[in-house]
Amino acid sequence: MRNVIYGSPAMQFFVDLGAEVLGYEKALGSYVGDCDLAYIVGLYDPPLYGQTLGNTQRAKRRLIHWCGSDVSMLSDASVLPGDAIHICDSDGLREELWRKGVEATTVMWPTRHHFEVTPLPEKPVVACYLGSNPLKYGTGVLQALGEAMPDVEIIGYMFGQYDSVQMAQLVADSSLYVRLTEHDGSAASAREFMEAGRRALVTHDLEYSVRVKRDDLPGLIRAVRTALSESEPDWDAAAYWSAQNSEERYLAQVEGVLNA
Repeated sequence: MRNVIYGSPAMQFFVDLGAEVLGYEKALGSYVGDCDLAYIVGLYDPPLYGQTLGNTQRAKRRLIHWCGSDVSMLSDASVLPGDAIHICDSDGLREELWRKGVEATTVMWPTRHHFEVTPLPEKPVVACYLGSNPLKYGTGVLQALGEAMPDVEIIGYMFGQYDSVQMAQLVADSSLYVRLTEHDGSAASAREFMEAGRRALVTHDLEYSVRVKRDDLPGLIRAVRTALSESEPDWDAAAYWSAQNSEERYLAQVEGVLNA
């Protein structure tokens, strides 16, 4: 049996992660040819998805994993293969896909890192995630937050900026995590911080996090102050996200969808 996980080079992180956990071959933007299953990581060549669907057209089955902004770019679901299986990273994305005529099952990616719960630092430190596009992750809002809270140390960082050792140190040194993306998605870094018992402020619904609006600076400041008033890690969040972030959970859910 030949199973291949396919994605554009921009999605290599998730292609590598999925291939490692599932044991599939990898294809980065290249022709797949004949295979039993093509697991497609995101659809990022709208509106017709010619390259992605063409490169995977010989697959007996196609599983499409919607990752975030690709959902907002979908304008015509009729161009999608009618026999494809659809999964997505969150219930929010699932609802958005349903409104556009696509039925999907929520299957979050596992996280790459699993940090230990450590005591909160004495000095308040806020880690602000900026993804791979700072503008989409509210860099201007975070700048305003920094100006409004000179007594709080704020660290902005981007996707891939730190290696595993540096990330572990950042999590241990941080009291709070903030993610102000324009669109729902995997929120892997938020889930990693919460697995370590850190509070998280995000702009969509995520278990054990606090939802904030990126255009409400006073509300964001209040939420940061409230979160920083906590003196102990969030042990309930840590236990919940330890299970949800696991490779075992992801593997079982993917197999369940494929065998349904």
